[in-house]
Amino acid sequence: MKKSKVFINSLIVLLISIFLIYYILKDNFTMSIKVLSSVNIFWLILTIIIYIIYFLMETIIFKQLINEHKKDYSYKSSIKLHLMSKFFNGITPFSSGGQPFQLIELKKEDISYANGTTVLIKHFLILQSSIFILSIIGIISNLIFNFFTPVGILKILIILGIIINFLLIGIIILLSTKIDIFQKTIYFFINILSKVKIIKNKNETIEKINKSSLDYQKSYQELMNNKKYFIKLVLIESLALLCDFSISFFAFKAVGSPYDFYIGYVTISIFINLIGSYIPIPGGTGGMEYAFLNLFIFIIPKMYVGVSLILWRIIDYYLPMIIGGITFNYERTKRNLKTIK
Repeated sequence: MKKSKVFINSLIVLLISIFLIYYILKDNFTMSIKVLSSVNIFWLILTIIIYIIYFLMETIIFKQLINEHKKDYSYKSSIKLHLMSKFFNGITPFSSGGQPFQLIELKKEDISYANGTTVLIKHFLILQSSIFILSIIGIISNLIFNFFTPVGILKILIILGIIINFLLIGIIILLSTKIDIFQKTIYFFINILSKVKIIKNKNETIEKINKSSLDYQKSYQELMNNKKYFIKLVLIESLALLCDFSISFFAFKAVGSPYDFYIGYVTISIFINLIGSYIPIPGGTGGMEYAFLNLFIFIIPKMYVGVSLILWRIIDYYLPMIIGGITFNYERTKRNLKTIK
């Protein structure tokens, strides 16, 4: 990604974030400052620790997958790569910048683009499988306990998030097991888009999709050939995501929320992810905040929601992205100095 694009994306995220913080606090500014000033340090530290556990568990998965192609790839390298990826994921829509960056970095570690692509596809399959499992658990949990009953736009966004999530899993299964059906379906849409001039080079697009389809099928088959390994990684990823979805619980407790039902926090956080993950703005900015404010208000007094949102976003999004950006610039500077020498 070019420096100018990185700068522009970072600036967009910053401006949107400043506006959202202003919007969240403007109606209850005095009360919000009062709540922030009395944050419980113990719970705040636990919030940070639970994020670190989530981050390290995801790093373990990534290292396991990379070690299939490079046995001596270290935890230190995996942590740095995952941290820098947080920066590129954070400043790009749909977190789309992390994977191309990872592919380039893995190539520098003598892992070919083909093997690097396999690593990324396997990680994607494991991640989406885990999100699907937790989404099912979240839906069942809300049906049982009725934490919230959304209406209007919120209901539409939740239904859309569920449909997209389930559709994505369906596409992955179809792509991995019935590639001929998948390709015929894609060709049908490519022909339509080509006729209306949205796709300019039909043959080139078909060639790219064929290659990607075969890569996905190969990666899926490799995982299925070792089901115990696949299940183990899905379980680790699910536990990692569970830690991530638990951050809201610790953030709310840090500001003194009286609500103690842990499952409620996790369930709502799952739905926030379902909504925010498909917002085409870096970090799901706007969608995440909207979902957080309008879902947690069902179970928690309003005075705690806005302040907890700020703590949650700082720890779960802004801080990792900033540290990842600093790490990236440090590593790039170090490499440039080595080149000069």
